[in-house]
Amino acid sequence: MPQFIDYYAVLGVSIRASSSDIKKAYRTKARIHHPDAGGNEQTFRQVKEAYDVLKNEQSRKRYDQVYEHYYTPSSRPRPQPVKKRAETSALTPKKYIPIGSYFLIGLIILLCLFTIFSFFSESFFH
Repeated sequence: MPQFIDYYAVLGVSIRASSSDIKKAYRTKARIHHPDAGGNEQTFRQVKEAYDVLKNEQSRKRYDQVYEHYYTPSSRPRPQPVKKRAETSALTPKKYIPIGSYFLIGLIILLCLFTIFSFFSESFFH
C-alpha cells in the first residue's frame, strides 16, 4: 500500500487554504528547497508534487476525499498516555529529608548539649 503524504503539511498550509495561499506557500518553500539554492532535491520534488496536486481544483477535490479517509477522528493515532514516574526505591536518592529526621537531629543536638552542660557544670561546681 503506498504511503499517504500530507501535502498540506508539506506546504505548511491549512486544509481550508485558498489557491493564492497555496501558491504563496509553494513559492516560499520552492525558493528554500530548490537544488540550485542549496536545498534538498527530494524535498523540492515533494513540494512540487504537493503544489501540482493542490493547484488544480479537480485534483484537490480527489485528494481531499483521500485526505478525509486518512484523517477521520477514528483513524488518527491516539495520543499515548503519559507515563507516571517510577516509584522511588532504596537505590534512588531522595530529594528531601523526612520530617522525622529533623526531629531525630534535634534530639541528638539536645542530648549533646545536655551532656556538655552537665560535664562542665560538675567540673566548675565540685
